[in-house]
Amino acid sequence: MSSQTLTPHLWPDIEITPAAQHDWTFNGQPTRSLTHCYHDYPARMIPQIAGKLLDTFGREAALLFDPYCGSGTTLVEAMLRGINVAGTDLNPLARLIAEAKTATPDAAEIDRHIAALQKFALLAPQSEMPVVTEIHGISRLDFWFKPEVIEKLSRLKTFIDELDEKSVRLFFQVAFSETVRESSNTRNEEFKLYRYETARLEKFKPDVYGIMLSKLRRNRSGLNEFLSAIRHIKPKPRAAIYDFNTVSGIPAGTLMSGSVDLVITSPPYGDSHTTVAYGQYSRLSAAWLGLPKPEKTDRKLMGGSNLAKAMPRFPCQTLNEALSRIGQCDEKRAL
Repeated sequence: MSSQTLTPHLWPDIEITPAAQHDWTFNGQPTRSLTHCYHDYPARMIPQIAGKLLDTFGREAALLFDPYCGSGTTLVEAMLRGINVAGTDLNPLARLIAEAKTATPDAAEIDRHIAALQKFALLAPQSEMPVVTEIHGISRLDFWFKPEVIEKLSRLKTFIDELDEKSVRLFFQVAFSETVRESSNTRNEEFKLYRYETARLEKFKPDVYGIMLSKLRRNRSGLNEFLSAIRHIKPKPRAAIYDFNTVSGIPAGTLMSGSVDLVITSPPYGDSHTTVAYGQYSRLSAAWLGLPKPEKTDRKLMGGSNLAKAMPRFPCQTLNEALSRIGQCDEKRAL
């Protein structure tokens, strides 16, 4: 489709050229700078794609909305351009990561608490802190974690839960989430939950405190880059992360009608059972963090339940007709 066909109808002030004329590979460019370094997440869109779309279509935007915000890549890129952002995701761990990546905690407070955690890790073996014996959402805690790992994670969680400032607590929670994942008995190179085989498990001795401190130092460096990048932006861009399904509509009190200038998103990669298991990836961390119903996340996501009888009608006749025609050929694709 030519730029002459698109431009008059959609973006009269923007020249749109075919995608083939753009380089979308971004070979050699860093994808983990700023707060993008926080926490891995399945099928993450690289920031350069979001940035290029924002530079092309968002020059006059005041508010961006991402209806599948995941770990917040698009939100961070929009804030770097002075755009207020709103995102929603059904995965509670994704929302927590997105909140942390778009937060602007006081750097001195972060440094103070990292130093306190270092001291805490040295003294923890002598402490009398209670050790977690069961966690809602993890049916066999000792199957997924070794006893000494459970003990150290319990102490770290106690430390984090006592942090008063939300933005500081979020900073430590995302590092803790990765620590949970990397110190668990799961094969971390996969998104689905698979336990290490016996031979590998016998040799597996994770340095829980070392992992946590390493994540904190890496994230602290990324935070410094992010704070420096947005320091000159006035007014300071704001971020709001929500928990709602856009298929069911936008709840009152979240986004005002007509307030959104731009939507950029990277939808889920297929259903959660047969492709990317977002819920399984998140389950252990979400359970340790006390996030709501981590064991049911995959059921809420794409492909998690049969929507054949509950497929909503959209306020767009063209879209409804297209879905109907797709459904006549393949009902699953229409859903």
